[in-house]
Amino acid sequence: MFFRPGSIGGADLFSLGGMRLAAVASIARATLAAVLALSLAQCSGEEEETTMSSFSTTMTTTTATTTLTSSSTSDATSTGVDSSSSAGTETGGETTGTCTPGAEGCACDGGACDGELVCEGDVCVAPPPAGCGDGVVQGDEACDDGNTDDTDACLSTCVAASCGDGFVQARVESCDDGNTDDGDGCSSTCVLESCGDGEVQGAEECDDGNDDETDACLSSCLSASCGDGFVQAGVEACDDGNDVDTDDCPSTCEAAACGDGFVQEGVEACDDGDDVETDDCLSTCEAASCGDGFVQEGVEECDDGNDDDGDSCPTSCKNPTCGDGFVYEGIEECDDGNNVNGDGCASDCLFECGNDCWGDQGCKTAAGRCIRFTCTPGDSSQTACDTCWGWQPVTYQNWMNDGYCADVTQKYRDVEGNTTKCGDAPQCCSSPGACSGGDNAWHFHNGVTNYYTGPCLGCANNMNCTYWNNAYSGSYTRLTACERP
Repeated sequence: MFFRPGSIGGADLFSLGGMRLAAVASIARATLAAVLALSLAQCSGEEEETTMSSFSTTMTTTTATTTLTSSSTSDATSTGVDSSSSAGTETGGETTGTCTPGAEGCACDGGACDGELVCEGDVCVAPPPAGCGDGVVQGDEACDDGNTDDTDACLSTCVAASCGDGFVQARVESCDDGNTDDGDGCSSTCVLESCGDGEVQGAEECDDGNDDETDACLSSCLSASCGDGFVQAGVEACDDGNDVDTDDCPSTCEAAACGDGFVQEGVEACDDGDDVETDDCLSTCEAASCGDGFVQEGVEECDDGNDDDGDSCPTSCKNPTCGDGFVYEGIEECDDGNNVNGDGCASDCLFECGNDCWGDQGCKTAAGRCIRFTCTPGDSSQTACDTCWGWQPVTYQNWMNDGYCADVTQKYRDVEGNTTKCGDAPQCCSSPGACSGGDNAWHFHNGVTNYYTGPCLGCANNMNCTYWNNAYSGSYTRLTACERP
């Protein structure tokens, strides 16, 4: 069966309406007829009983007709036809104002929302993006603080908190009714509209009746606190409204400074909040390093704050040792970075015997003795050899009885021939002609007495070790032989 639009069960809605109007008119006509009939009967003298019976019959018929009409109209209404306006307020899942329950930004419809929307705080919102809540901002997320707290700066949907989102952001908003309308108790800036009247009411924390943001009560009627973005006079040194501890105003609302425990980006290399100079962060907020003058515990053995590799603490900040590659002045002659003999620098960091009999490394005799020649005043041979480097003066006993005389003298002749290097002069002569007399003699000191003896080095082929034996003249410069074992 086909019903045209505007019909219910084949009955035309407009016809039904007409029927109801007709019924009303019928009632009026019947009532009027009954009244007229009653009047005529009274005038003609007819019995009252007959007249009243007629009136009753007429009213009964009229009532039945009215009932039928009302019933038809009721049936039409129960089928879904609403003759009233669609505007207004309904409950139980029906439209409220201009916001349909279940739609985005509207109240949840019995805990449910349209499509993929989710119910958060009895408000239908878009579902959080994949990965929201893992603490990592990715994809379309504006933020992700890894929690589901809707009162902080990042909602559980990974959307940045804002006025009008329906969530009251702690310490930022005093209200949030989910819209940005004024005049509904919560202003478009999410401030209670009673705020500023000087009376604390509703959700207000305070109300001092002014808009001074530097006192204890903000113009939003929230109590002043660190992180609200306003510098409270006499209480805070700064307040940048964020919880970043690496900028010039950390979350303590005290101006960033070395020693506050926060590393100020671009200014400090470190900040451990203490003044201990032996850890990895100095009290100057510079990272500890070799050469800073402080011995870092467990890392450095020494730190003298300079770059001198010849003192008691080289630039390695390790205590000097033979083989470290640094020549420790006054302690080592050489240091080639190893402890191997035979490479010019012995394992004890002393030069191995060289080829310069007058130099620091000396030279070897035929008998394998390492000898160094030096010229000294006649009575100074006791200190002629540098004992710091292991050099010791050849003794008179060595010279006369242990075979040193011939061995050492032969080495001298191999180097200098019969030329003299000493004489009546305060130091070694630059050439034989520069010596003002005298001849070379070997000088010894036995701990008590100075001696000099032969051979006569200016005498050709003279190997007489007792020549000038025990003769002494303090005014002459003499040769001293030094030996290093």
